[in-house]
Amino acid sequence: MKKLILSLIITSIISFPAYSETDEKVNSIFETGDSYLQSENYGKALDYFKKTLNLSEIKNNKEYISKVYYIIASIHREKNDYDKALDYYQKALILFDELNDKSSKIATFNSIATIYKNQKNYDKALDYYEKNLTIFDDVGQKSNIAFSFTDIGEVYKSQKDYDKALIYYEKALVIFEELNDTSCIIAYAECIASIYRDKKDYDKALIYYEKALVIYEKLDYKSDIAKALNNIGKTYQIQGNNEKALSNYQKALIIYEGLDYKSDISKTLNNISSVSSSK
Repeated sequence: MKKLILSLIITSIISFPAYSETDEKVNSIFETGDSYLQSENYGKALDYFKKTLNLSEIKNNKEYISKVYYIIASIHREKNDYDKALDYYQKALILFDELNDKSSKIATFNSIATIYKNQKNYDKALDYYEKNLTIFDDVGQKSNIAFSFTDIGEVYKSQKDYDKALIYYEKALVIFEELNDTSCIIAYAECIASIYRDKKDYDKALIYYEKALVIYEKLDYKSDIAKALNNIGKTYQIQGNNEKALSNYQKALIIYEGLDYKSDISKTLNNISSVSSSK
């Protein structure tokens, strides 16, 4: 997983300017660092990226310097050396700002926010997620605005501030619906539903579970339909509406039996039994 994350840093998140042919030495050293990175030899990778950084500083190539800072920061992040990671991310940010490199600033803000969230420094995490939101607002990138809302919602959820989390998740869901992004609609409808159920607002939980169910049915995702029916059944059961709970559990059971999902059949039979025993 780490290899994949750091590979994405080089190939997708941050794009690198090519040095001229006269600077083949820099490219060669960088590529050696990249090779060590792919083999997860982070110590050697850091050695070579720092050599790349030194040569780039001599040549005063700010574009290259900024992006090598980002890679070094990200390696420290993977090693859980958060103080060094934050130091290099901040150095990168200064140059990204000078270069007006918005896409790299976004990646860096997100990386910094993730570190602060992992450290449970939620105020600083929110600050950096909101910086991203400001950029996306300026350029009108709807899908990224929605994902920024979900990032902010996740922080509030981690703080157990469920009311604020819901505000941001619901803002995101509105955009995902406008974009007809079915996978995100489902994911955040279910997320919102589970929060409402935890808050004992069962009527709202049902609205969002049923929103997910409608999409699963359109897509004919049978196992997910059954999962949604179980969620709806459980919510009705908590409300004391055993008749509707049983109806949804039985529908889920028929689907699981058709799929021969033995574990899910067993769990759903237990759900049905729990309703029957409570009558």
